[in-house]
Amino acid sequence: MPNYFEIRDDRVIAFKDRSWRGRYQYSYYARAVIEGEFVMPSSKIQMMYDPSVVSYTPTGKVTVEAR
Repeated sequence: MPNYFEIRDDRVIAFKDRSWRGRYQYSYYARAVIEGEFVMPSSKIQMMYDPSVVSYTPTGKVTVEAR
């Protein structure tokens, strides 16, 4: 669970005070306003006080279909 997060129109930002080795998952709901196929950009994790430590997730695809 993040210590702080922001939901903006174009992104979700999550902050953690500490991080240990392993896999982490953070989920959130997004509201779809139009049908279509969209690119899901990669997520980025970076150490605040050591920005040379950085990692990215792969990009993905999101399909929004009508009900």
